[in-house]
Amino acid sequence: MSAELRELVCWRGVKRTRWLDHEPWPGQGSPADPLDDLRTKANAISVFLIPKPDVGVSAHRVAAASAAKRETLDHFEYVLFDASALDTIAATLSKVSGETPDAGVNEWHQNLTDMSAQQLADVADVIWAVRTEIVRLYKPDVADLIVEGIRVGQIDRTKVTPRILDLVEGDLK
Repeated sequence: MSAELRELVCWRGVKRTRWLDHEPWPGQGSPADPLDDLRTKANAISVFLIPKPDVGVSAHRVAAASAAKRETLDHFEYVLFDASALDTIAATLSKVSGETPDAGVNEWHQNLTDMSAQQLADVADVIWAVRTEIVRLYKPDVADLIVEGIRVGQIDRTKVTPRILDLVEGDLK
């Protein structure tokens, strides 16, 4: 798995303030509050593993696809970290199709499954180490990315939430 993961970047949506409002942090590892960004369902968390070439464009594409499933159009924040860090966490990766309106993005989706509390804390520590690199896309940029995704056929407009589609519809004409 290591050789494969070295060629990938891990993408995870987060809320920037949860990670940056704890400076300076006197403790070891990450604070507990950011764990809210790593909520599990059936002991699993969702990530996207993106090929390193063109990671910036691809990361924005994942953000647009994820934002297109929301009920409100707002800023969007995410973090990228080297996927090889998942080896040290020893979590099980399970290929599970994503649920975004972008079929290509859905192919990058995986779940970290059978997560223990310690493994979740280890993921938080990995993100904590790169927290200053959290990317924030502002609302107009998110709208532009969704519109562009629809225009080029990456985002299936029939799978975009109606509220988001209403908000960007004028830009699609």
